[in-house]
This record gives sequence, structure tokens and C-alpha cells, in this order.
Amino acid sequence: MFLSAVLFALGHIISALLVYFNHRFVFHGKLGKLPILSNLRLLHIEHHRHAYDEKRNEHFEPIWVTLSLFSVIALAGLYINIPLACGMASFAAVYAYRHKRIHNKDKDSFFSIHHRYHHTRNAKRNFSGVYPVIDRIFGTYEESRTP
Repeated sequence: MFLSAVLFALGHIISALLVYFNHRFVFHGKLGKLPILSNLRLLHIEHHRHAYDEKRNEHFEPIWVTLSLFSVIALAGLYINIPLACGMASFAAVYAYRHKRIHNKDKDSFFSIHHRYHHTRNAKRNFSGVYPVIDRIFGTYEESRTP
């Protein structure tokens, strides 16, 4: 039981780190210029263009992105470990919930202010989205006090 809990937590953390590194090095970095990743970068550019305006909800992830994410989680469960995969899925759920709230309803929470800074003041900082501690660890955190 303890090992399952540790693996669940590890899956959650691994997913959070994967999202951070993807956001930093694909969406905002040189890796996003590679042909195989350029479409993802373009989707993210649109996300930045309409982060808080009336068109923000028109820019959903394509179905292939969602299917790819679920495929990775399912393969992790089948070939690595089910608690690890469940931890990965838990991060996907937390991220989806928080990110949608940040862009639609939540204007005052610490997470919203942190993410809003990335969109409105400095796109080279605060990549983590929902866990600012990750930005602190990798030196991309920037204090963002005002909404």
C-alpha cells in the first residue's frame, strides 16, 4: 500500500515536470521549431493571443493531443505500473481543472496571479502553470503579486 502511494505521487510529479519542460522548451523554446512539434507550438501561440479575451474558449486542444496524453498514461499503466499511471492521470485532471479556472473564473488566487504573469508580463517566466514551486526549482519563477 505504501509503495502504491509513493508510485502514485511519483506519477503526479513526473507529469507536472513533463508539462513544465514541454511548456518551457517546446511551447516557448527551440524544440518547438522542430517540424514534428511546430503544430503544438502554434496552438500555444494562439492560446497566448486569446488567453483572457472572449475567444479564449474557442482554442481547445485538438482531439489528437488529448488522445496522445491518454495513450501515454494508459501505456504507463499497462507496461510500467498502474498506481504510477493513476498519479499521472491525477495531474492531468488537476491541471485541466486549474488551467480552465485560471483563464475563466479565478482571477485572485496565487495560482491565477502566477499564471497570468506568464501571459501578460513575461512569457519567459512562470512556465509551471499550476505548481509554482517547479519554477522556483528551475529558476524560472518570478514574483507576481498583482492580478
